[in-house]
Amino acid sequence: RGGKEVAGGGASAGAQGGKDAWRNGNYVERLHHALINGIDKFINEDVEEARADLKLPLVVIEGPLMQGMGIIGDLFGAGKMFLPQVIKSARVMKKAVAYLTPFMEEEKRAAALAAGEDPDQPKYNGVVLMATVKGDVHDIGKNIVGVVLGCNNYKVIDMGVMVPCEKILERAIQE
Repeated sequence: RGGKEVAGGGASAGAQGGKDAWRNGNYVERLHHALINGIDKFINEDVEEARADLKLPLVVIEGPLMQGMGIIGDLFGAGKMFLPQVIKSARVMKKAVAYLTPFMEEEKRAAALAAGEDPDQPKYNGVVLMATVKGDVHDIGKNIVGVVLGCNNYKVIDMGVMVPCEKILERAIQE
């Protein structure tokens, strides 16, 4: 399991400077480490530091958070991370995005008001219906795509996991 830890953190740093030595890095390094290792203990404060520096919550998601998820994808593809670890990482990503969501909603509201539009009647770029089909309980990729689409002003309807094809088609026709 030695390939999972990233430079600047993990087991080797733990032996040299305590288990939280990775906390000494900059917010990008800390976010990557937290995502890769499935650690959510400090995620809100690190995400807030990134938001304060980068100014826009979407830039935090599309920048350091998605970079971290890219590393996870590479590690998974190389067989250095396994599904349970990826699931933990996805939970950390979800928590980070949940922290940023109210800030993004406020930005959308302010932009609508500035444009003289009703902020309670959002204008979407489109509607995306998402689900995993019956027999597939893995929704990590679906959830990440949903977050990115939502951040880019798409209305995302997430039907969940293990959804029968007929239900998906019914909902698509309905929408």
